[in-house]
Amino acid sequence: MKSTRCRARVSLLQRNSRLGIPSPMSAGGFRSLALLLLALLSGGLKAQTSVTWIGTSGNFFDPANWSPSGAPNSQTTAVFSSSTGGQVLVSTAGTVQGIQFMPSSGLYLVSGSSFLTIGSGGISSSSIGVQQVSAPLSFLSGVTPVNVNGSGSLTLSGAIQLSSSLGTLALGGSGTGSGSLSGVVSGLGAVRVQSGSWMLDRKSTRLNSSH
Repeated sequence: MKSTRCRARVSLLQRNSRLGIPSPMSAGGFRSLALLLLALLSGGLKAQTSVTWIGTSGNFFDPANWSPSGAPNSQTTAVFSSSTGGQVLVSTAGTVQGIQFMPSSGLYLVSGSSFLTIGSGGISSSSIGVQQVSAPLSFLSGVTPVNVNGSGSLTLSGAIQLSSSLGTLALGGSGTGSGSLSGVVSGLGAVRVQSGSWMLDRKSTRLNSSH
């Protein structure tokens, strides 16, 4: 019985050799296996950098409202691109890497009473429509960009918290659109207009203009 198994194994190795298939025990076989494992590990560890809103109206942190499925977090950017727009509720505090409104975006209203913390990705809008964020926002240390790069408008009307004295909210834009900041700013950081067209409520915001 043992002799039969050995002959079968030898025959299989000989057939694989004729077909150019490396033996698992050969150097080529080990190399191929290592490359396969490396490819599988690389695919599994590849960082997901953004998720796209697929809901109409709903909870910001509901995983079912995003594609790929899963709510945005401190490592991912929340992207809004649907032409139908929608109302997005921030019902619990959380952190995202950034928020992007794409050129195809319809009217979105991001509201709620819980603070949404924005990472270094900041907020950008290249939309031709009106985008409104009334949920309170918290910005981390460092320079955080908020840009209007389309022909539409971006309004930040909720409370703004600058968590660090080293934090700067850098308002800018390269499009024909405009931005508006009317929320009360608290914390030790600064608000700076670097470029673009921005309207600020000077009664409730601290402004350092660079132009």
